[in-house]
Amino acid sequence: MNLPKTYSGILLIIAIILTILVFLKEDISYTPHQTHFTNFTTDSDAININTATSDELQQLDGIGPAYAGRIIAFRTLNRPFETVYDIKLVSGIGEKTFDRLKTKITVK
Repeated sequence: MNLPKTYSGILLIIAIILTILVFLKEDISYTPHQTHFTNFTTDSDAININTATSDELQQLDGIGPAYAGRIIAFRTLNRPFETVYDIKLVSGIGEKTFDRLKTKITVK
């Protein structure tokens, strides 16, 4: 197939851009373990999400029996939380909930 030189050049540029984007996407993908911060608080009253009971977890703003159960199930079935960011891996806990909790929870 003979394409005019302009089309060949455009296709080459597009291929190069797509290749660069693929490599960039792999390099900047976020995982919760890539943070320098494991705790937002040094408060001794912070709740350790790795050891807290359902009742203790329910003391947190916005955490009821269902969320407390999900947190406990996650750490039991998967692994202990390594950072406070890991709580966002629990189904239903997103940025807004995390922002409310981050100064009230800890991992040890």
